[in-house]
Amino acid sequence: MELWLLVIAWTFVGVLTPAAVHKVKDHARFKAMVGAYKIVPEFLLTLAAISIALLEVLTITLLIFQPVIGLVLATGLFAVYLLAILINLMRDRAYIDCGCGDDPVPLSWRIVARNACLVVSGLFAILIGPGLMNLADFMIALPMAVVAVVLYHGFEQLIQNSANRSKLFGVTG
Repeated sequence: MELWLLVIAWTFVGVLTPAAVHKVKDHARFKAMVGAYKIVPEFLLTLAAISIALLEVLTITLLIFQPVIGLVLATGLFAVYLLAILINLMRDRAYIDCGCGDDPVPLSWRIVARNACLVVSGLFAILIGPGLMNLADFMIALPMAVVAVVLYHGFEQLIQNSANRSKLFGVTG
């Protein structure tokens, strides 16, 4: 398996796991977030919210045990999330919670940029495809994935801080 494929797969595990935990832990809140996007019809909200949560859990499992298949699913999920966010930003609905984690964060172009980076990374890994990998590659991939996850969650915190600043001081940006 190619080194970058594994690094990106493990990074996606670190990105999706907290999001999936949030969706499963407080399912009623997540269902309300899905409804706030005004994309899924009301009568399908419960099914959609359950399906998204289960799909994220399945994707995490596949990223660990079948990374190529997991990367295809994860990249597809990130692309769908990106599209849903773009639709709502175009509708001037930036005030709704993105549904990305425990802390409420309004939609923003920063989240669009973050999700676009995730989609491009996933496509890159998929295009590389599986190859041979030795123990040295494995030992390099793990710390690289850890660094990527730490950087991702640092960026998440910057988005959250910006949202909190906006709420406290009425400042945007």
